[in-house]
Amino acid sequence: TDVSTAEEKWAELCNCISMRESGGRAQRRKSAADYQALEEWKTKLVFEYMYPRLDANVSKTQNHLLKSPWSIHPKTGRVCVPFLATEVTKLDPFAVPTVRTLCDEIDAYGAEHAEEEEQQETPDVDKTSMASYLALWKRHFLDGLYSDIRKERRDQMDERLEF
Repeated sequence: TDVSTAEEKWAELCNCISMRESGGRAQRRKSAADYQALEEWKTKLVFEYMYPRLDANVSKTQNHLLKSPWSIHPKTGRVCVPFLATEVTKLDPFAVPTVRTLCDEIDAYGAEHAEEEEQQETPDVDKTSMASYLALWKRHFLDGLYSDIRKERRDQMDERLEF
């Protein structure tokens, strides 16, 4: 029986393709086009088996499209929340907040902190379970984005200042 893992099989496939390219001089000239075709085939193979598959309904209505963060599912009222791809196995899609639970959380916070609320205004998101998702969004997406924007602006300023 074959007990190799998927990673081992992929490495073997890549190795076979690269060995084909590293043959003799005549072999390399002859197989340059073949090698390019095999490299393209590898990419197509990954997309064929790994890319999310779409059903017929996806192209019919917008409700079936992948949702962007913070959008609301029209039937369930669940909020599309960001998550780390490395932690996808920990994500429970039925545990994400719904519009109703968010409203309930805001109301419950208001009842518990009625006296404090008069002294200090707390943003609604901080009163709900959305706060952890927003923190994750900021830490793993926005912070990097802002950092890249700042770096790009610094580089542009440096170019202007060069003589």
